Amino acid sequence: QRKSTPAIRRAVELLSERFGERLGSDSEGPVYAFPTAEALCCAGEQALQECGLGYRTRYVLHAAQQAAEGTLDLKKLASLPDEALFARLMELDGVGKKVANCVCLFGYGRVGRVPVDVWIERLIRDEFAGQDPFPQFGLEAGIVQQYLLQVFKKEAWDKNRGAAGRSVESSAKQKRQRLPLFEENRCLLIILLPALTVPDLLHPGEKGRCQNSRSAHPDWADG
Repeated sequence: QRKSTPAIRRAVELLSERFGERLGSDSEGPVYAFPTAEALCCAGEQALQECGLGYRTRYVLHAAQQAAEGTLDLKKLASLPDEALFARLMELDGVGKKVANCVCLFGYGRVGRVPVDVWIERLIRDEFAGQDPFPQFGLEAGIVQQYLLQVFKKEAWDKNRGAAGRSVESSAKQKRQRLPLFEENRCLLIILLPALTVPDLLHPGEKGRCQNSRSAHPDWADG
């Protein structure tokens, strides 16, 4: 939905603060649950817009209305096969392939799903010569995607931070430097996959709480 991770985090925090149940507090302040579908419906369009949802307000409200009415049963969706779950999510207003795959991966633990955004498009183009590498990883494709995404982003950030005062290297030399890193990390990941758990990979240190001073969602969801 073309919204940055910090903006999404802030919108979730505002929704939780204003319409969610207060669960208690910790050293960083009050802790809130994410609002129920009924609470979102009662809040109304204007109040939701004020939480930074923008044009997405009607999509959120429509999904909340379906969940409140029972026509969208979030618990029953968990029993659907991957493709059926993906197809049902795609029926919701405002939900495209990337968002549907994100919900499958992060919301329902379908670790074979691969959300594709501009970062992943660049990764496929620049590091794999335009050939999608993820199908070969099967049911672990979503885990591999998140891992490679973080490596690719870190490389990009490090490159940007160190660019000042350095001569620009040729694209061929940059390519030769990057590929061994990806090949080494890819092999290491394949070796480690059997020993890693899905929660450790997808939600490191995650407590699953909506809080007013920090996000309950890791930046990994940016992929």
